[in-house]
Amino acid sequence: MLDGRDALRARLTERQPPVLVHGDCHTDNVVHDVGSLVFCDWQEARIGRPTSDLAFLQVRATPAGTTVPPALGDAHLDARPGDRDVIERALVAEELAILLFLWPPFAPFNGPEAIERVRRRARALAARYLREAA
Repeated sequence: MLDGRDALRARLTERQPPVLVHGDCHTDNVVHDVGSLVFCDWQEARIGRPTSDLAFLQVRATPAGTTVPPALGDAHLDARPGDRDVIERALVAEELAILLFLWPPFAPFNGPEAIERVRRRARALAARYLREAA
């Protein structure tokens, strides 16, 4: 996977028009208010890839053993223009890239079980990514 980082980077931007992204999307930055969700802490907001917020949310949830509800992922993907398959492949690549290149410095802040969850998730994403790339 590390040797194929250029192909992985290319998959991240494959036919994804830039959009406004939160930049730090995790459960501590989403609060429930009278039947709706409110995003807070917008200091990392920028123009970026549509898949980045959803991928980051899943990466932040993985060490705790939780997953982003499929309905949230489906709603996110349904709201994006373009080919859903392309966006789903980009989402896999985005989450995998975060786990491979950005998450390792945070490993020491997690216990063995959390690290193993991240490893399992990274292996599953890598297998899916490689299957789809073939």
